[in-house]
Amino acid sequence: ALKRGGSTETLVSVQISGEPAKLVQWALTAPHVTFVDESKNGGRLRIDSTSEEVVSGVLRRMVLDGLPVIDFHREEIRLEDAFIDILAQLDRGEALTADTPAAPPPPPRRPTPAPGLAIPPPASSPLPPNPPILILPLHPSAFFLPASSFPDQCPLHPPCPSPP
Repeated sequence: ALKRGGSTETLVSVQISGEPAKLVQWALTAPHVTFVDESKNGGRLRIDSTSEEVVSGVLRRMVLDGLPVIDFHREEIRLEDAFIDILAQLDRGEALTADTPAAPPPPPRRPTPAPGLAIPPPASSPLPPNPPILILPLHPSAFFLPASSFPDQCPLHPPCPSPP
């Protein structure tokens, strides 16, 4: 179950005999149920509770309403579904709960001056808060010593002549 907005929900996979459209139509009118997505022989439903009584009541109502249920089981909510639900919750402007991190507060806004009044510029400090760092590229030859530095150990060519 995934906690959301102070309530908990259960995701169930339901397979029926016949057309999945029957399950979709049933879910539109059933209490506690939201249709999530369709599969080959059924679909996934979100039940707005984790209570065993409510979950079993949804199954009981499906059978009593004539749906030919051949499989009904709980599923873990996929990360993708949780992400989409959180985005939908934010789009609706719902309050965040302790389960979802709060966004940082917006930066303070500068006051807008009345027409004709000017706001003095902020005092500048002698150094910027993060002074720039200058990184200079090195020439590739800076990493190599001439072979004459190692006259007896140069494996690639004969020993270098000695300096006069």
